[in-house]
Amino acid sequence: MPDLKLTLSAEDLGADKGLLVEWVKELGDWVRKNEVIAVCRADGREVSLKAPVQGVLKKILVEPNTDFEADAVLGILRTVMGGT
Repeated sequence: MPDLKLTLSAEDLGADKGLLVEWVKELGDWVRKNEVIAVCRADGREVSLKAPVQGVLKKILVEPNTDFEADAVLGILRTVMGGT
């Protein structure tokens, strides 16, 4: 099961920097593809970090109320084959 880096690009954010507001999921939580994992804010608007594939939230690298640069690794998703 490969690990996947969770990021938001400048295009996703609409800005070069963002603020991680909250993690909707906790470490070890199962997530489905396109499910919201975290909520961020950039340039005055809310941006959702969604799971690109199904898996388990393995690591949280950016804590809530922390600024981050576009393309920074916010967390790690352990991917799981099969299902949706």
